[in-house]
Amino acid sequence: MSAELNVVLTAYCPLNDWPSKLKAVDDVHVAAIAQRVGKTSAQVLLRWGVQLGMTMLTRSSSEARLKQASEIFDFALSEDDMALISGLAWFAAGPTNRVPPSVVDTYGVAAADAAAFEHVPRDRAPVAKPIKACDMAWNMIADRAGDRKVEL
Repeated sequence: MSAELNVVLTAYCPLNDWPSKLKAVDDVHVAAIAQRVGKTSAQVLLRWGVQLGMTMLTRSSSEARLKQASEIFDFALSEDDMALISGLAWFAAGPTNRVPPSVVDTYGVAAADAAAFEHVPRDRAPVAKPIKACDMAWNMIADRAGDRKVEL
């Protein structure tokens, strides 16, 4: 879509934690790809973005790492590698940790969800008053603040 509109997407600090959930540079799948192609995990992630058509702006206080970041044009990732990293990105980015239908579900999240759903007992009555996450958080804050609510 962005290419049709002549828009170039730019990833700023793409090696930081992805939506503050996942440090992709430390991911075992990315590390396995990096080892196979003889590059670092950071170089693999930067190459993934470039192959998707993005510009990748990275920063570092290390001159050696900045040099490494520029050495991503002498290799290409396979379709399988691209799908694996894209699946990881969608898994991390989605609020439900689900991959949208338009992306290959490389990690099998949909199948795992379906299998888990099969094992959920359906014969139990629903809980009369479920505990909401926000109520639980307020109670934890109140316990720490001497039984008084505090505004966040």
